[in-house]
Amino acid sequence: MKKIILEKAIEEIKERCFGTTQQYLSVLKIKYENDQPVISKLEIREKEAIVYFEIEKERFFFTVYLDTQPEISVRWIDITPGIRIYLRAISYDRNTDDLISCTKIKPSEVVNMGDQLRYGKGMTSKFHAITIEPDKELAGSFEEKLKNFVNILEKDAKGIIKLTKISEVCIQVVPYYYIGNGCIGGFYFEPQIIKRLGKLNLKIDFDMYVWGEPFR
Repeated sequence: MKKIILEKAIEEIKERCFGTTQQYLSVLKIKYENDQPVISKLEIREKEAIVYFEIEKERFFFTVYLDTQPEISVRWIDITPGIRIYLRAISYDRNTDDLISCTKIKPSEVVNMGDQLRYGKGMTSKFHAITIEPDKELAGSFEEKLKNFVNILEKDAKGIIKLTKISEVCIQVVPYYYIGNGCIGGFYFEPQIIKRLGKLNLKIDFDMYVWGEPFR
């Protein structure tokens, strides 16, 4: 089934049967390697599949939605944002050893006060910070990414709550949208995920970016 799904999705790129495909690809270029479009991610669900194709020099994706029942067929085309979701804990008085010791979840980045920052020539950090970002892949839906991230944090709920008591902790969501026609859409929260975030004593913040060439 996977092979047929990918063949159908690639066929849409080549044949451009949907008007939306024609519109998107008139201003965007699919990234190719070895004469094949680069697929960032494939999701196969109960009755549908989603294929995320990389776009040259962009952080958003040409996304093909397919029905898998009663037969495999393309249902919908969209440009979906690349999304980062991570937890950042910062403190002006507790060092990174204190922050790391709170939780069993290993940080993906550690910044000490005075460290050289990656951005801004000559700039140094004014605080201690740790970042937890287990999934660095940009492709995928916000809802699934957030759910999976909370699943990981809940494995050490006590540690995360302890971390919130000694530092400023926030889940950071960074979406990279396509400008399109100017309507970039938004995010949807299920009541249950809001409750789960509340139990972890976590805030959530959005830092949105909009890129790309608008529709002609």
